Amino acid sequence: MLYYFLSFFLQQSVDQKTIQEQSSQIEELQLEKEQLKEQNVTLQSQVEFMQSSMVDKQLVIRLESKIRDLESRLELEQTTRHRAEVNTLNSCICFYYFRLYMCIS
Repeated sequence: MLYYFLSFFLQQSVDQKTIQEQSSQIEELQLEKEQLKEQNVTLQSQVEFMQSSMVDKQLVIRLESKIRDLESRLELEQTTRHRAEVNTLNSCICFYYFRLYMCIS
C-alpha cells in the first residue's frame, strides 16, 4: 500500500511539474501571439498607407510620355523662334544694305 501511495505521490509531483512547464509555455505563447498581432496591425497599416500613397504605374508612364512630348514641342518652338529671329535679322541687314547701296548710288 505504501508503494502505491509513493507511486501516486511521485506521479502527482511529475504531473504538477509538467503542468507548470506547460503553463509557462502557454504564457510565453500567448505573449508571442499578442506581439505578432501587434506586429500584424502595424504592418497592415503600413501596407494601407503605401497603397494609398502609391501612384499607378500606368499613370506615371503616361505622364512621363506627356513630359517628353512637351519637351520636344518646347525644343521645336525654341528652334523655330531662333530661326525666325535670324531670318528677321537677316532681312533687316539686307534692307539696310539695300538702303545703303541706294544712298551710295
